Amino acid sequence: MPTVKVNGINLYYEVSGQGHPLILIMGLRRNISWWYRQMPELSRHFTVIAFDNRGAGRSDKPVMEYSIGLFADDTAGLMNALDIKNAHVLGISMGGYIAQELAIRHPEMVRSLVLVNSIGGSSWKSGRTLRSITERPLWDWGLHFPGDVWPLRQATRVLPVVAEDLLPNLVRNPRAIIKVANLARRERRAFFGTRKTKGATG
Repeated sequence: MPTVKVNGINLYYEVSGQGHPLILIMGLRRNISWWYRQMPELSRHFTVIAFDNRGAGRSDKPVMEYSIGLFADDTAGLMNALDIKNAHVLGISMGGYIAQELAIRHPEMVRSLVLVNSIGGSSWKSGRTLRSITERPLWDWGLHFPGDVWPLRQATRVLPVVAEDLLPNLVRNPRAIIKVANLARRERRAFFGTRKTKGATG
């Protein structure tokens, strides 16, 4: 298994394809296996580097305080170890937080930044104090994530937009939601079946 020593731990990674480097950063507690649909296609255009964040998959899981800044430094360390000067960086969910922090700390290493199903911002509220997002504990990030992306005060602004777009589509094609749900169910079954055969961990 390809691993590299970064920031005092072993990070598991995989490389595929040819072209300019593309770093894939996964979200909270997920591993490389979750890229199983994207990596073959992306590898046709890029040298794709995917890895398990510390605490996930086949990377080391030290008992310590984790932070977004630490994950960003891990990513930079991996790039240095693989002699990657700069790369396109794609982060999904919490991986988007990590990708943004990587761009802030090491702008010369990020050629372009792609955020998927993630949110922006560089601060979080701890009591009455605004603190750097890099100081936010992961347990707090996970616990309050729904409230971060869906605060009650924003609902009155968001719901009309959703209704304006969603309702006409449902009227035009009421079976669409069933088709999407069935597709998601099939994808979920296919994914977890793949994970079992590969023996991947969370």
